[in-house]
Amino acid sequence: MTIVKATTIKTGVIASLCFMLAMVSTTAFAASTRTLSQSYAYNGQVVNLDMDIGSAKFIATDNSEIKIEVVVESADTNWLFFWGDTDLNKVAIESTVTTSNISLMLSEQGNIEQQWTVYLPTQAALSLDVGIGSVEVTGLSNNIDIELGIGSARVEHQTLFNTVELDSGVGDVSISELGKQLAVEDNVLAQSYSSKDLSGEAALSVDVGVGEIVVVKL
Repeated sequence: MTIVKATTIKTGVIASLCFMLAMVSTTAFAASTRTLSQSYAYNGQVVNLDMDIGSAKFIATDNSEIKIEVVVESADTNWLFFWGDTDLNKVAIESTVTTSNISLMLSEQGNIEQQWTVYLPTQAALSLDVGIGSVEVTGLSNNIDIELGIGSARVEHQTLFNTVELDSGVGDVSISELGKQLAVEDNVLAQSYSSKDLSGEAALSVDVGVGEIVVVKL
């Protein structure tokens, strides 16, 4: 009986999450849209992104350059997270580039929905700190660290990781390798997965407060 009740609660929470994300995407009618772009030389740095609300796709390439495109939309609503107007002409990609890190964020994040598409070298390491939204990572072979408050995270790869740590506080975790679904630990509302392989070369960590994690080894 407890399991049935917990499952019902979990389903309700996830349904509420989906509704909230849909509202963020659809009720915030875009008053205007602006596309920002930038490129950086890659010299072995970790790529970091700090994003409040939106979506981000990271796609591995054979190039030695990082290319970024961000579509930003201002919203004409005060629903939930959006308060007042933001002048998109004042929004820019802010970056801090050192010998060890390339850190990215927008100069303005209030009342904005942002959609990042980042093309980066296959061997680049990635660290993401996202409030609400969706994250997709495809083809990277180095360390991947994702911290997401509410939303969904998907990682597709061909890498043998030495450690894999997946944790959803409220939501589902799915992991598969070459078409085979792996077992995850189910703790009523939460799901998690953990593994170690000393022959691996990188680490994968995904932590989602409320939402879904999907990891696929191709």
